[in-house]
Amino acid sequence: MKIIGIIGGLVLIILIGGSIFTYFGFYNVAATIPHSSLIQWLLSTISDRSVVHHAEGISPPSYLNDPEIIKAGFIKYQNDCVWCHGTPISYPGKIGKGLNPAPPKLWESAKELSAGEMYWVIKNGIKMTGMPYWSHEYKEEDTWSVVAFLKQLPNISAQQYEQMTQTTKQ
Repeated sequence: MKIIGIIGGLVLIILIGGSIFTYFGFYNVAATIPHSSLIQWLLSTISDRSVVHHAEGISPPSYLNDPEIIKAGFIKYQNDCVWCHGTPISYPGKIGKGLNPAPPKLWESAKELSAGEMYWVIKNGIKMTGMPYWSHEYKEEDTWSVVAFLKQLPNISAQQYEQMTQTTKQ
């Protein structure tokens, strides 16, 4: 019985301490200061596991390798994503320089995500990261076109990316 009292007392102390810490704003939320490694680990783990869980069962359409769909995704990426994620030529983008945590370099991290996970993130965004949800702006086909481009992005060199940029400007 004594052990239960000790555990209960410790839980109470932690709750009161956490409440004081939270209420008085001791944790610095300024974007100019990175999270502690514990908080960074906790937030990334929660985010990564949530994306995997919520993207289960999302099947990509068969047209993701269609060059026209990939081109449409590239154009969307140029218009909407480079501001934060940058390109293989220039990272980070203008807005991405001020984000904490920094947005991922998608030409690297796209290798690790399934098409369904990318779709879910683009459609729903990720809280407290600066990643907005695009379902208010994109139709389903638009979202899949960006996924189609992102699946190709890790295999595109900086020179090829520059060439694609020049080709779509014409």
